[in-house]
Amino acid sequence: MAFSHSPKIVTDGLALALDCLDKNSYPGSGSTSWNDISGNNLSGSLSSGTIGTTTPGVMTFTGTAASSYCTVQNPHDGLARPSGDPLTCEVWAKDLDDTGYYLGKSRGVSPAWGEFDFGINGNRQVVLYWSDGNWGGGRTVDTDVVSANNWYHVCITKQADANAPDGVSIYINGVSYDVECYPSYCGVNTILDGVRNQYDAYLMIGKGDVTNQTGAALNAQIPIVRVYWKALSTSEVLQNFNAQRSRFGV
Repeated sequence: MAFSHSPKIVTDGLALALDCLDKNSYPGSGSTSWNDISGNNLSGSLSSGTIGTTTPGVMTFTGTAASSYCTVQNPHDGLARPSGDPLTCEVWAKDLDDTGYYLGKSRGVSPAWGEFDFGINGNRQVVLYWSDGNWGGGRTVDTDVVSANNWYHVCITKQADANAPDGVSIYINGVSYDVECYPSYCGVNTILDGVRNQYDAYLMIGKGDVTNQTGAALNAQIPIVRVYWKALSTSEVLQNFNAQRSRFGV
């Protein structure tokens, strides 16, 4: 499969692709629809039509968990995840003045741990948390790896064996950063499976999973989101970065 609007990006293992400059994904100013163009036809709903109108060409999330986010149909619906739950989360984003989550996925049932959350912590480290009932996670060793008001391509991958060498990898603008377990447990491999067709199990963009709303929302512009049920290779991450970097002047 190929996208009609942009250079080639990696499509193998692609579960979700959102791009607000593609009319098939975002119909236009004032719309509350942000739809999947991966071929999996997952529906997205913005909490407000102003998210796509504040700044043309991007989605602007205000950092208000209760009123500024996008809800996307559960990426599990009709899609099989590989054994061990490899995962890639990828965004183009400009963090305006805050820390929080680019996106998060709630399980939707008790126990209410989120499936995964991807974003920036208080030390401005890029982080990914995931859970199988116990939390696992990885983060950049370096702090202040992203700064406010600059565009970044941020990508984090989890191998089926998160304990393996390079089990968790983090890339910023195509460059790999050293990763440490967060705080000490990359060892959780599998990810809890959400309940299909249940609202609380949907993917949230602009904040973390819906069971973790306090302090989780991010004040940021996010025009592109992709989720893969595979761990992209270093060359694949670089391919995706190079495919769209000129659009953001990077």
